[in-house]
Amino acid sequence: MQNIAHVRSDGYIHRNSYKNKILKNEMDEEIRMKANLYYFSGTGNSLFIAKTIKATMEQEHELHNLEEKNIEGDIEVRIIPIQKFNQSKEIQDQSDVIGIIYPTYFLDAPNVVKNFVKKLSVSKNSYLFLYASYGETLGNALHNMNRMFGDNQVVENYEVVLPDNSIIFESKKEEIPKMLEVGETIIREHAKEIYRHKITAKSPYSFKYHLVAGGMKPLARKGLGFTKMKVDKDKCNGCGLCKSLCPMKNILLEEQSTLSKAPTFGKNCESCFSCLHYCPKEAITYQRMSKKKVNFQYRHPRISVKEMVDAQRDI
Repeated sequence: MQNIAHVRSDGYIHRNSYKNKILKNEMDEEIRMKANLYYFSGTGNSLFIAKTIKATMEQEHELHNLEEKNIEGDIEVRIIPIQKFNQSKEIQDQSDVIGIIYPTYFLDAPNVVKNFVKKLSVSKNSYLFLYASYGETLGNALHNMNRMFGDNQVVENYEVVLPDNSIIFESKKEEIPKMLEVGETIIREHAKEIYRHKITAKSPYSFKYHLVAGGMKPLARKGLGFTKMKVDKDKCNGCGLCKSLCPMKNILLEEQSTLSKAPTFGKNCESCFSCLHYCPKEAITYQRMSKKKVNFQYRHPRISVKEMVDAQRDI
């Protein structure tokens, strides 16, 4: 039996016919616009983007209703972790607005996000947008995803600079507060455009970044061991937070002593570095990470550990 995920397939509303078509949700509330925001996040940036877009869209809808008094119905925006569909064979979504929000890895979109898009089927009438965050360089993180949807699907593109969690190309600590402040302002402006279904030109392709990414990814993963985490068992307190946070279910806990357990890592790492950045003892590093590296952790300050853990439930 095929594992097909139907995401609000009953919630489709043509974006050009709001005034004529009003649906109701499970609580019998009239719904005028449905939006699903799919995200992948290792240390909170993408989740923050999704939450900011959701809040801004709801605010814009409220203002729009005040201006257009004859408009009925509410807006329903859902935030959904992409990894919840790792085991799905097919994903069908006909929501009015569909967003895919993700970080830039090796000048490209993460593999887990690409695999999600391969399985995703959307209506041509849906407003579909991509939203990529990056610390230094976007590369082809938007362009490559656009190509996956083909020429028959209109896709809007958004990007924002946020602090990098890559360790090697980490953002300077003193610059992070300003990056977050400016980034939030940009995201809110983008969310207003998303609410109004703005369409602009597609993200350009860079052959240079294609070549760089082709060498960067194997160097980082095989040469530096970005997909091979290791744990300092002398530092590890066996709390198990890394296991609870891993979006790929790639971490198990093994008995270290009668009092604690230490993590072991499988072969399905996405290099999101969630385990590395959230470890309360800084006991987790990638394979060839310098032992001299200290104070290297980054977590989005507006996203709680509980939110990140909750995103991994029911996967």
